[in-house]
Amino acid sequence: MDMKKTMIKVGIMISLVNGIVLGALFSSIGMAKSPSGIIPMGVVTSVLLSSVISVIVGFIIPMKTVTEKVNAKLGIEPGQKKALAVLAEGLVGDIIFTPILCSFFVFKNYFQGKLPPQVPIVPYWLKELGLDLLIALPITMIIVPLVRNLALKMFGVPAGKPPQDSADTQ
Repeated sequence: MDMKKTMIKVGIMISLVNGIVLGALFSSIGMAKSPSGIIPMGVVTSVLLSSVISVIVGFIIPMKTVTEKVNAKLGIEPGQKKALAVLAEGLVGDIIFTPILCSFFVFKNYFQGKLPPQVPIVPYWLKELGLDLLIALPITMIIVPLVRNLALKMFGVPAGKPPQDSADTQ
């Protein structure tokens, strides 16, 4: 299998796992604040929806390219400044994935009548987005590098840095 296809699979796996983790986290937090509490089937449904959305976003937005451009703009050399590179990558993922997922779930709940009608949607959304961004950043900073390393091993990419001319991945 050529490296480009392999790296696309790596990116899909990262997006999928990130979507699963963030979907479970966001839905559990949202449900924990509701009077009905956490509903397991609701969490499962949210995880599935979040996974689909995350994979679609991963196909549309070249996360690896965006992260590399941010690193270049900030003068971060991932091989030398690993902590800064992980932080930058986490911020990129957080800023791209979290608003999309948060917006989807807030508006889904609003249109399904799961939010009281007296709740103003924009302030509610902003509050949820702020909370989700704060929670997702450390999770993304932990999950993405771990999943990337696992995916690279699973797909037989040699240890070390994947080729620069490969397809975009997370």
